[in-house]
Amino acid sequence: MADETIEPQYCRFLRTKKMYIPAYALMGDPREETETAQYWCLKTHTGIGPDSTLVRGASCRPGRPCCEVDF
Repeated sequence: MADETIEPQYCRFLRTKKMYIPAYALMGDPREETETAQYWCLKTHTGIGPDSTLVRGASCRPGRPCCEVDF
């Protein structure tokens, strides 16, 4: 049986400035939580999501009411 690793899923509206630096595309998902990352939501264009909660890599995942994941 092949080693099946489940990739973390993030909301497709979650953004961080690392997503716009080509070098980070080779280093895994740029939306992963870090201490210095700044996140924003494309729905609200702020650091607060449509559900009035902070936008973070750790919280913008399935289960959050406003989260939409690409399949």
